[in-house]
Amino acid sequence: MKTPLKGRSLKGSLPGLLLLILIWILIALYQREIQDKPFPYPWEAVQSIFITPAAHTALLIHAGVSLLRWIGGYGIALIAGISWGIAIWRFPLFQRLTEPLVSTIQLIPGMAWIPITLILFGLGNGSTIFMIAMTSLPPVVVNTFTGMQQLDPGLLKIPPMLELTEKQRLTRIIIPGALPSIIGGLRIGAGNGFRVLISAEMVVGSSLGLGYSMFQSRWTLDYASAFGALLLIIVIGLIFEQLIFLPLEHRILEKRGL
Repeated sequence: MKTPLKGRSLKGSLPGLLLLILIWILIALYQREIQDKPFPYPWEAVQSIFITPAAHTALLIHAGVSLLRWIGGYGIALIAGISWGIAIWRFPLFQRLTEPLVSTIQLIPGMAWIPITLILFGLGNGSTIFMIAMTSLPPVVVNTFTGMQQLDPGLLKIPPMLELTEKQRLTRIIIPGALPSIIGGLRIGAGNGFRVLISAEMVVGSSLGLGYSMFQSRWTLDYASAFGALLLIIVIGLIFEQLIFLPLEHRILEKRGL
């Protein structure tokens, strides 16, 4: 299993990436030569990441700010989501009281939080972090609970024989057994949070962030920077997906002999 997964995450992605670049170049050629529109080439977008006009903030600084906001909101969702999932699995009354709330939050589109977050936090980082947390939270809660609920009943009967405390039972058997499902929820939550991050920065963010940079580029007609910001979004997403979540998921499955 080890080799196919690595091939899928690294070498397997290369043909698709090259095809995407080729399509991009063809579209740019058509837009420039036929439609007479300033559609940027891939190398112009890459160049905009490292070469910044004096009046503009560097895209890498925007990327750093966006990443810090995402880490803040996603970190809240991770801690709160896993804790909430454990609580609704452990306490049936808490499950009956709060499960409808999780379902309700899950149904709310990320951008629909804007009126609420503006009232609560106004413009700035607080609003963006809140929106990231709220959109990342439901899949973490649901997958944590589902993973624990689907544990082998025989596995749950082992702890009394080993004389484990409730805390040891949770940390040594319950959570490790549910870890594949929890990781799946974390991956979904990470994607949800990152998507709403960019949208939120266009509306409720301050004067920094990749979303803000893309929004401002329409006024300055700096299309290369807009595409450069888009490239950075893709790169950051691929780093988390290919270099963090996939290897972590592979290691867990490998330890289980799957």
